[in-house]
Amino acid sequence: MTSPALARGAADPLRDLASRAAAAAISMPMALVAQRSVQRFFLLLAAVGAQIHVGKRLFYLSDGLGSSGGFDVSLTTFALAGLYSAWLVELAVRPGRDRRMLRSTLLSILPAALFLLCVFFSLFVASNLPYAAAEAWDLTEMFLVLLYAACRISENKEILLIFRSISLILILESVLIIGQGIGLLGEFNLAGFKGAAAEFAGQNRPSGTFGAPNNAAGYLAAAGVICLGNILAGARGIDRFLAAAAFLSAIPPLALTLSRGGWFGFIAGTSVLIFFLARRTRWKTCIAIVTCLGLAALPFAPAIAQRILDDDGSAEVRMGLNKLALRMILDHPVLGVGINNFATAMGPYRARGYSLEWSYAAHNVYLLVCSETGVFGLIAFLWLTLRPVYQGIRDRNGRDKVAASWGVCCAAAIMTYLVQGAFEPATTESPARLAWLLIGLAPALVRIARPAISVRGKSTVGIASGFPE
Repeated sequence: MTSPALARGAADPLRDLASRAAAAAISMPMALVAQRSVQRFFLLLAAVGAQIHVGKRLFYLSDGLGSSGGFDVSLTTFALAGLYSAWLVELAVRPGRDRRMLRSTLLSILPAALFLLCVFFSLFVASNLPYAAAEAWDLTEMFLVLLYAACRISENKEILLIFRSISLILILESVLIIGQGIGLLGEFNLAGFKGAAAEFAGQNRPSGTFGAPNNAAGYLAAAGVICLGNILAGARGIDRFLAAAAFLSAIPPLALTLSRGGWFGFIAGTSVLIFFLARRTRWKTCIAIVTCLGLAALPFAPAIAQRILDDDGSAEVRMGLNKLALRMILDHPVLGVGINNFATAMGPYRARGYSLEWSYAAHNVYLLVCSETGVFGLIAFLWLTLRPVYQGIRDRNGRDKVAASWGVCCAAAIMTYLVQGAFEPATTESPARLAWLLIGLAPALVRIARPAISVRGKSTVGIASGFPE
């Protein structure tokens, strides 16, 4: 018969082995996500998720008026889980490492945090809480992407990775939109990667995977401006080829969307680039870009002119919605009617004599934000979006020319979104998600440029990325 002492002695090695196995099972995933290459992979997924939607909205609700509810579980959700897990591991291992970085980027994060705070306060007055919660969820994800980009991106390779993803996705979406426009593609759904039909409001207006042609135009315009900025910044090799291919491929689908707001935004962003970056570029490059742009848009000139000059009645409807938004702002100036509740709050105003052909959100992102989150929400939104534009233009003559050029690229792309926002209500759609990602890159570019100056007076950003010094 085995004695108790011998039994305990035999069990001790087994307990020790089990404890070691448990410790290894816990530490190995933590060590894996702490690897820089793994973090870059999740960053790439977050950048892709900021441009196209791959996922599913759980508990989906829709009123058919432009508002929807449910919680979106997407590629961005998965990427954020990986990025913040890695960040928490590093904070546990090296507490205080990011404290100085957080202090330096506080002013960049503050307007986004204040805007999100206004969004959450508006939940208390929302008449349809599920719809408001869905929009708050999406905006929280956008804020977390911005926060990570602002605080954690510290190498030029990570910026370049994001810009390359923009070029590749722009080419993909351009091909899809052209295929829809000429009738080769219809609706599709491939593992959450969805494409809408080309017909929109009785017209042939393809939208790729963006769900609506105006959202597609907003993304095409902003991403096209980024690619053009890369060319003007002096990209070389594969980066120059990708940027040129993406920029040229975006022109036909941008015309096919028939989105006037997208066109005006593209013109505004391109003008910023030409004014602030073209003087650094050889005149032959500028002439080549203008010539290619003209040739790509020439076949669509009659359709563009007809769309701009002919009013199909949408202007009158938009003005009616905007007047209604102003009335809502006067009635609810502090907290608004609740995020994603504009269409829901229209009912009482119809009884007061507002007769509208479209029951939809205000076709102006500024009026929509103010009516749903109040005046303080609009102030925070303007601070959030205008500050990186000012920063990028202000620092355009910095000592590190590449980082300065990238800053102007981000400023021009955000300007594209702001100009289109005067015509479209994009708050959580792809144009807005891309803009929030670029807003997060603004402080990261400043942080990357500073150490680059101290390496024997040379720009390590330009050397490492294939860009000229």
